Amino acid sequence: MKTLLAATTAALCMAGSAQALTPILTNVAPVGDRYLYTYSLTLDMNEGARTGDRLVIYDFAGFDGFGPLSDPAIGTFTEPTTSVGGVDNLQPPPGYTDDPSILNIGWQWNGPDVFTTGPHPPIAFTLSAYSTFNNQTLDGFSSLTVKNNGLAAGEPNYQQGSVAVPVGGAVPEPGAWALMILGFGASGAMLRRRKPAIA
Repeated sequence: MKTLLAATTAALCMAGSAQALTPILTNVAPVGDRYLYTYSLTLDMNEGARTGDRLVIYDFAGFDGFGPLSDPAIGTFTEPTTSVGGVDNLQPPPGYTDDPSILNIGWQWNGPDVFTTGPHPPIAFTLSAYSTFNNQTLDGFSSLTVKNNGLAAGEPNYQQGSVAVPVGGAVPEPGAWALMILGFGASGAMLRRRKPAIA
């Protein structure tokens, strides 16, 4: 399983409450014989990132390499790595399981600690990965950042939820559907053909 470890949070943030890194699938684009999945993230005004903070998206089927990474101006990410199972204390959210036969994807924050006191303007960026599948389903994600203000400043900020990920069993292309329909039609026509009467 692949560990998509990053250091930022959802594009939706609520003033006064810290939201940890939340991935939102914004685009799936065909690239040759594979598909590029792009996730949007935002480091919320009430959270910071410490070295080792991360994001994990569980069960990213058909993983075929990482795509472009839009590093935020505040620092850098480690090279993405693959792993099986949850990472440290990050486990799938309730209602989701971590299939050991499917890679998770993840990124981990590799820069110096940033915005550990706040608030600060939200920081947006994108993360991406390739899959051989173009169908999507919902699976879980878990993330870890740090709260940066109020009485809980300096405390871990965990977030779990659902996110769109690729799933196996691609839907046939329109051309394939047309061929299948023609094939079924021809088979039906042959079955309905009557034998000529024998005199």
